[in-house]
Amino acid sequence: MTAPRNPIEEMIAAIFADVLGIDKVGIDEAFFDLGGHSLSATQVVSRISRTLGKEVSLQTFFAGPTVAEIAAALQDADGHVRPPLVPQTRDDHALPLSFAQERLWFLEQLVGRNPFYNMPLALRLEGLLDVGALQAALDALITRHEPLRTRFTAVNGVPRQVIDASAPVQMPIHDLSGMVNQEAREQAARAEVTREAIRPFDLAADWPIRAHLLRLAARDHVLTITMHHIASDGWSIGVLSRELDGLYRAFSQKQTPTLVPLPVQYADFARWQRDWLSGAGLERQTAWWKAHLDGAPPLLELPYDHPRPPRPTYRAGVVTTTVNASITTRLHALAKASDASLFMVLRAAFAVLMQRWSQSNDLVIGSPVANRVVPEIEGIIGFFVNTLALRSDLSGNPTFTEVLEQTRRVCLEAYTHQDLPFEKIVAELNPERRTDAQPIVQVSFALQNTRFDGFGLADLLVTGFAPSQATVRFDLEVHVFEVEGTLACNAMYATDLFEQDTVASLVRHYLHL
Repeated sequence: MTAPRNPIEEMIAAIFADVLGIDKVGIDEAFFDLGGHSLSATQVVSRISRTLGKEVSLQTFFAGPTVAEIAAALQDADGHVRPPLVPQTRDDHALPLSFAQERLWFLEQLVGRNPFYNMPLALRLEGLLDVGALQAALDALITRHEPLRTRFTAVNGVPRQVIDASAPVQMPIHDLSGMVNQEAREQAARAEVTREAIRPFDLAADWPIRAHLLRLAARDHVLTITMHHIASDGWSIGVLSRELDGLYRAFSQKQTPTLVPLPVQYADFARWQRDWLSGAGLERQTAWWKAHLDGAPPLLELPYDHPRPPRPTYRAGVVTTTVNASITTRLHALAKASDASLFMVLRAAFAVLMQRWSQSNDLVIGSPVANRVVPEIEGIIGFFVNTLALRSDLSGNPTFTEVLEQTRRVCLEAYTHQDLPFEKIVAELNPERRTDAQPIVQVSFALQNTRFDGFGLADLLVTGFAPSQATVRFDLEVHVFEVEGTLACNAMYATDLFEQDTVASLVRHYLHL
């Protein structure tokens, strides 16, 4: 391992090590060989720009992903960086929404209160539960993260977020332990969990989080935490898990919690985002997306089993499968040999599948990204995730190598322009509005590789107690997870459109490809 030779390499190596969660990085070690992926690469690029005042594009990063190569590339960087994200002036109590929040607020005005964007968690807690410590931990979490005590209302017709003073969150306790029959208790608990999962929020009156505790026995409980997507996302679940564990441990041991203060809050980000995405910054981002999506077909038409209803119900079915360790290892090797990420390989194969099923060579497939583009927001709960509308051109019967190279190029360019929220892209392109389909993107593909080790609460055994109700926001969403050297694939589909056998056939075809 060759050590950094100058202060610039030292700072870049420290950023590598921190993002990857390792002790030291040599200047010639490739980021992706050390376990990095496209999401963590975005974090590194963001931290480099903040620390060194220069921005290196993701294309440059993928082309030379070592400390030495990035240090050399900084000599040619153009110095264009995002403005610093700092606490914003709170000159009133009604603050602007982020672009993503605004879309969910308008959706509620259009269709009324609904559970489509609920994020339900149900956790079985086995062991001696300190209910008082759990209540204190939840209260501290809500005090710490403003989005969890925010309501959304209109001021002169304009949506605004109103942040309430901290107060204890209600956690009703439902005692089922008097039911003698264990199977009956389990069924009653599942029914309660399902009801909580689909109970809508009133965004103007309710905080976007609620908790409910079910007592099945003295050492057996089920905790439900339901959040609205307007205040949370997948990354936020990891933040909530880590902090709830730390807070519960401290309170259960009669100690004072020691969490690092948050540098900013979500409301600061929302105002910063609107300031940053204006003028030249907005024009630069918008121009790329307009060129990328110019002339794209409005719908990706698949062989549906049912006609598209005038208004979707968002009810979902799920088909699951696993890619074995042997194929997974070879996919990693292909990605490395192609200077690509695993996501790019998987997504390229998925584009081929969609081309064959749709009989269209021009495809737009959505891909969610965490969009934690500056380090200040990595530790806060909020709605940051963005959808990238990635377009593929499969005309001319390309080889898979050519499809992968095109996918790699498009992904890197899209990552570079990921600041522009999908909601702004829709507004700029202004496609014909429909009530029966999402604009621009109807199919989504994701590799879920954010760090999340599951929930823990001190000495309790914590396992999932999943609700049975599922919703889907697109016609088809495919989520892939790396699990102990294999890939777990979940294909979530709109039951309005597909029968399970059809999606099961699609999944088999994907594995074959």
